[in-house]
Amino acid sequence: MRPFTVDDVASFYGRDAQIDDLIDRLRAGEREIYVIGPSGSGKSSLVAAGVLPRLARGVAGLGPAVVRTLRPGEQPATWLSLALDLPPGEPLAAAEAIGALLAHRGPGSWVLLVIDQLEELFTQATAGEREAFLAALRALRGERRCAVIVTLRADFFGALMESPLWPERVRDQLSRIEVGPLRGKALREAIAAPARDAGVAVEPELIERLLADAASEPGTLPLLQETMVQLWNKRVAQTFTLADYEALGDGVRSGLAVAVARRADVTLRQFSATQAGIARRIVLRLISFGEGRSDTRRQQPRTQLRAAGEDAEAFDFVLQAMVVERLLTVNEDISGEPRVDLAHEIMISAWPQLAVWIRSHRVDEQRRRRLEAAAAEWAEHGRGVRGLLDPIELAEAELWQQTESAVQLGQSADVTALIAASRAMQSKQRRRRRFVAGAVGLLGLAAAVVAAVAVTAGARENEARRLANRAEASDQKNRELVA
Repeated sequence: MRPFTVDDVASFYGRDAQIDDLIDRLRAGEREIYVIGPSGSGKSSLVAAGVLPRLARGVAGLGPAVVRTLRPGEQPATWLSLALDLPPGEPLAAAEAIGALLAHRGPGSWVLLVIDQLEELFTQATAGEREAFLAALRALRGERRCAVIVTLRADFFGALMESPLWPERVRDQLSRIEVGPLRGKALREAIAAPARDAGVAVEPELIERLLADAASEPGTLPLLQETMVQLWNKRVAQTFTLADYEALGDGVRSGLAVAVARRADVTLRQFSATQAGIARRIVLRLISFGEGRSDTRRQQPRTQLRAAGEDAEAFDFVLQAMVVERLLTVNEDISGEPRVDLAHEIMISAWPQLAVWIRSHRVDEQRRRRLEAAAAEWAEHGRGVRGLLDPIELAEAELWQQTESAVQLGQSADVTALIAASRAMQSKQRRRRRFVAGAVGLLGLAAAVVAAVAVTAGARENEARRLANRAEASDQKNRELVA
């Protein structure tokens, strides 16, 4: 009998109607569809594990699809270019790009672009990348051979409405499918069906408890996934029992809420103090700290997670351990570079230890990311004078470098170079000011000397004139006496 895995609890259980709806919209010619729902509702899985496999098997009325998937991250325009096999940085010519992708495909072929977690466009992307990405998507709207499916967290719906992606005319409708948390019969099926497929029975009492607990927990599906995996390890006679589930809880939180946190805590306790510090830094770098909205996860290149001077073997050990324990995932992006991500966004709220880390490092981490953004912009401008930190910004950056968070979270080579270049520029400007002040001082001294010489010369001239007048007067007096 095969082991039960996290992939067995798939969010498309109970989602058949929504999968059918989305495919029907594609068949009807809709070319931009948004799948919107709260975190943990299964938006991404509905598309990746529900829609795409069905398209791969063939759908009547739709030709074969060339599927390209991306997440916006910090460089959405770059990832979009790579997804469409275009050189990054060049304006998108939609017809030419889609035509090239379909050049050697069969008749009726079309391109399906899946943009997962569009919220990253509003939380991570630089202004230039965001504008280029939005311009490219608008260009794709006019290409009938391309369809776009977008997943978006519901709490970013307002950001979508304020973006150029929102229809300009009132009569135009944004095609969207709203994915809510599974409830009732659909959630019951999401619990029972994968267990049944794995050859495991589930006590009816356990199903009812899970239904009750799930009603009060956000992000139900990721919690349910982890809970079912842990129950698999505790099963007796191929049965998931209520008693085993109750043993997962801590007396305050339900087994669902504890499942992810327990696995994370157990993993952390296996590390040495140094390794735990590496784990903390990795996890914090995989979170996009919200300003006015909730925190979200964010992918990072594997190369960006290791701090300068850090032991490579220790870093590799910690990263691999967290991947094995299903706290992190590593997948290659379009360019083939490994990118690391939190396994579940629900970890941000469900793992108390992570909540403590976030509170203690939020301000310093946000400052670090502003520096990273400034360094990236400076690098884009050629690492010259443009984009260097001003005196106040430099002072703040240097203070940040001395904090414990800076040591733990590290900094990129670009930030180090930006601070060094800004410091050098400030030193150069101070030397220039001192030179100018010195030159002005010398000019002032020279003027004073000239003035003093002039005064002395004038005094001497006056004295000579006085003596001459006195001599002349004396001579005149002598002449008068003789006469």
